[in-house]
Amino acid sequence: MAEGYHRDLEARIAALNPRDEVAVILAYVAYQGAETQRFVDTFFPFGIHAPLDPFDPEAGPKAERRATLLAYVDSIEVAIAALMTKMHAVRDTLSGRNFSPLLLPLANFKSDVVRPEIAALFGGLGTAVDPRTRHRQVKPCGFAVPDRRAIADV
Repeated sequence: MAEGYHRDLEARIAALNPRDEVAVILAYVAYQGAETQRFVDTFFPFGIHAPLDPFDPEAGPKAERRATLLAYVDSIEVAIAALMTKMHAVRDTLSGRNFSPLLLPLANFKSDVVRPEIAALFGGLGTAVDPRTRHRQVKPCGFAVPDRRAIADV
């Protein structure tokens, strides 16, 4: 299922001006099971994600279903806006920091320790209250994401 999304995403990005900013976010319905996790994992490491509760259109009294559906659509819009805000925070945190190991190609990390650490970091960005705090907390294999204040003091 992910292949179709990836092809569409690739085509949309290829059509952009190379100088255009691109953010990949994924708001997905969190169905229980390994298939959902495999789908989400295909977006690692180039997108942040957050789960949405499943919606059952048949649940509840028939007279209330339309209002429930509209509320669910509103919750999707709120979730997407929150993901965009978090993606901008991630961009701002890493902007101009070419020496951050988090900007290196994932293929550089063949370690059984570092790759899971980076996966945990990116896996938590979409649900973290503040992605900047999440970045400061990660210290895979002894390296930490530098703090801009520390750099400014040097």
